Amino acid sequence: MYDLLELTLHRDKLSFFGFLKKNPTRALKNGDYYKFVYLLPSNVGLTDFSYKGIIIHIADTVTEGHWQLVRDLPLAMAGADLVEVLEDLERHRLEQARQDVGLELGGWIFDTIANGLYTEQETAYFIRLMFLHGYDFEQLTSLFSAIVKRIELASYFLTTAKKIYRGVEFG
Repeated sequence: MYDLLELTLHRDKLSFFGFLKKNPTRALKNGDYYKFVYLLPSNVGLTDFSYKGIIIHIADTVTEGHWQLVRDLPLAMAGADLVEVLEDLERHRLEQARQDVGLELGGWIFDTIANGLYTEQETAYFIRLMFLHGYDFEQLTSLFSAIVKRIELASYFLTTAKKIYRGVEFG
């Protein structure tokens, strides 16, 4: 089962995403906003974020609510070009929100430290959370190696962490 990627764009932003025409999918409209719904590849760990008229929402089901169907097509798999653009936007958004404050050991982070990381989605969320709270790459790697329960996640961890920490001094 795939997660769904809901890409919501203000009509002013559509020109920046012209490459989406090469990968048509179901589309909805609500006023000046368009929502494109894609299947999210299983190796992609995006999280919800918004940035200047661009809204990303990861969901299990399509939230149509007050949206009008404008393109009734089967859901397409999000292409590599879209994923790359969204990962870059997310990284930029994370850099803007990054703070140098430690994490309180409670809730999800406590459960993760106590029980470990088992999935790519958990790993992606963990990386972003550590980045947002100012942990450097060396600290992130040390924590990951101490709590990971599936060694197969190491490759995914390194790939995702390098994308998020790109441009940040290591150590």
